[in-house]
Amino acid sequence: PQTVGTLEPTLCPGESIVLNGNTYDENNPIGTEIFPGAAANGCDSIVNVTLNFFPEAVGTLEPTLCPGESILVNGNTYDENNPTGTEVLVGASGNGCDSTVLIDLRFHPPADSLLQLTLCTGNGIVVNGTLYDENNPSGVEVLAGAGAAGCDSTVTVALSFNDEVVTELNPSLCPGESVVVNGTVYDESNPTGSETIVGGSWQGCDSTILVDLSFLQDATALLQQSLCPGESIVINGTVYDEQNPSGTETFADAAANGCDSIVTVQLNFLPEPVGTLDTTLCEGQSLSVQGTVFDQQNPSGTVTIPGGAANGCDSLLQVELSFFPPAVAGLLADLCPGESIVINGTLYDEDNPSGTEILPGAAANGCDSTVNVQLTFLPEPVAQLMPTVCEGDTVFVNGNPYHEGNPQGTEIIAGGSWQGCDSIVEVSLEVLPAAVLDIQQTLLPGDSIVVNGTVYDENNPSGVEVIPKGAANGCDSIIRVELQFSDFSFEVEGNPPPCFGEETGSIVVSAVSGGQPPYTLLVNGQAVGTFTQAPFVLGSLPAGTYALELQDAGGLRIERSVELPAPPANAVQLDSLITLRLGESTTLSPAFNFTPTQYLWEPPDFLDCTDCPEPLVQQPTHTLTYTLTAFDANGCPWSARITVEVARVVAVFVPNVFSPDDDGINDRLTLFAGPEITRVHIFRVFSRWGELVFSADNFLPNDPTLGWDGTFLGQDMDPAVFVWFAEVELADGSIERIKGDVVLLRH
Repeated sequence: PQTVGTLEPTLCPGESIVLNGNTYDENNPIGTEIFPGAAANGCDSIVNVTLNFFPEAVGTLEPTLCPGESILVNGNTYDENNPTGTEVLVGASGNGCDSTVLIDLRFHPPADSLLQLTLCTGNGIVVNGTLYDENNPSGVEVLAGAGAAGCDSTVTVALSFNDEVVTELNPSLCPGESVVVNGTVYDESNPTGSETIVGGSWQGCDSTILVDLSFLQDATALLQQSLCPGESIVINGTVYDEQNPSGTETFADAAANGCDSIVTVQLNFLPEPVGTLDTTLCEGQSLSVQGTVFDQQNPSGTVTIPGGAANGCDSLLQVELSFFPPAVAGLLADLCPGESIVINGTLYDEDNPSGTEILPGAAANGCDSTVNVQLTFLPEPVAQLMPTVCEGDTVFVNGNPYHEGNPQGTEIIAGGSWQGCDSIVEVSLEVLPAAVLDIQQTLLPGDSIVVNGTVYDENNPSGVEVIPKGAANGCDSIIRVELQFSDFSFEVEGNPPPCFGEETGSIVVSAVSGGQPPYTLLVNGQAVGTFTQAPFVLGSLPAGTYALELQDAGGLRIERSVELPAPPANAVQLDSLITLRLGESTTLSPAFNFTPTQYLWEPPDFLDCTDCPEPLVQQPTHTLTYTLTAFDANGCPWSARITVEVARVVAVFVPNVFSPDDDGINDRLTLFAGPEITRVHIFRVFSRWGELVFSADNFLPNDPTLGWDGTFLGQDMDPAVFVWFAEVELADGSIERIKGDVVLLRH
């Protein structure tokens, strides 16, 4: 029967197998191979090949890291300088195939802050466990994990200190006086001391007051006087009379030295005579006796006549009045605000709307007639006028101008109310401020700017522009222009990176003329450095076009553009995979689009050379991936990889029939093998009863002169079935045991 086998392995993407000299891979997954004479019966062996392939394992790694952090993937470091890449993890997928990881790192922005404080002398603060004071006023603290994203936060500390304020207080006080300083009483028993006012200085620091008091003496005097009965004197606000004839008075600050003056008072009193006065008066009339008024409310009493007695003292007069009945009338009227009337010579208005007037002698009995006046005033109409105007505008109210110099006032419109009274308007303007913009620029010679349609240049460097209603509040906008001109220029050179993809290029500001140092260089709108003189070098740049701006200390900017051309992208090409049988060799042949100056193959295992273009891989014992790095004329490295897969296929053929009849065809039973078999250690042949009929050790395969010739102990063996056993050594040094049976035929 025909021997037919099926080979259905599952391979990784990119892998292949070589069978019977033919390569099977993803482009050629199906086929049929015929192995002549490879079947156990000596016929051809047919193998139907069907390859299956695992799906490609591709993952993405996109973590967000803190500034300065990095990760290690497949032995390569990824950080802010190398944030992206692709890594192939050999055999890392679940099916044993390679796993591809696409790496794309992101980084949180740095968290930096500045702590600037002004403290009082002797004070300090603790930041992140560090004490900052006058001996340690500045520093940088890193707060681990304090940033919003859990990253480190950097705080720059910069302290300054205010001095303590000391004041001397040296007043001279009178006896008994005192002063209170900071809650402490200073007097004759406690004249000196020192007080600290916490936060009392204008800077908010402590203020120290040194107190030192001195005390003056009081002045004294004696007052002795004889008075008439009822007389009194007032000394220092105290009344001294018959009930209080003596005492002591203190006159504050009356002494020559500014202290109190002390007066001792002692009075004596003379005897007093008494008389009587009876009369009838009109209602409302009064009688004044020695300055005392007697009327209906005070019809009787005793009056003292100064000096009326013989001894020069006062004389007492007993007064007793009676009154005629009153003559009374009423006057009621409605007036406008501000109006008034005069009755009996008295002005009645809003401040004096009511009262009583007495008309002398107008009554029938010759007494006065009384008129009760009661005025009512109509409500005053008041309006508020609060317009909004621009500076320079004027509003006229009632014929009077109002502007920023006279923004408020009150206007009276005569007869303006519906009642015929005056109307009052309270005027209060809101004057909007003028919008003023100052344009002060330094330009290069020949440059100009246009403001409100006016060209300002070297011939017209300054001026004032008014844009009517150009401000946000609707008022005029004023622009004041003041230009200066400077001869400012610089020279720049660009050095592109020598190798493709590297960031080793540089931009050199080689010379600067004019302008005011220091100079700030901006690249693509970002400030990258400040310097005072050329040259200034900006390195670690990739290829590309850069927009440069150089700004001087006065804010003047010059623009330039520098291109760093990219070097050529060279390439090295190698087959990704070569499959060998164990014991086979092959030559690695790369292709280049440039002429390399140097070669480096790694690792050196099984290679006949590591610095040549096409090394020979000599009988590798296991699968290896070789990396070729070729250097171009600029010294730039270019790499490619190739995997040499070693298929551990043990191909041993022992005929299942041989005929030792000395006809030169199939006369001996021996082992035939591929290059993976380097030596036969043991070869044994047994009869079907287990008797050893042939034994051979340590010989090379594929030698038809070796092996069993069908004899035992010098005698030909009869045709029969025999069993053989062998141990063979492979090219990788391992040992394989194989066995089978063979039919001995004789013709």
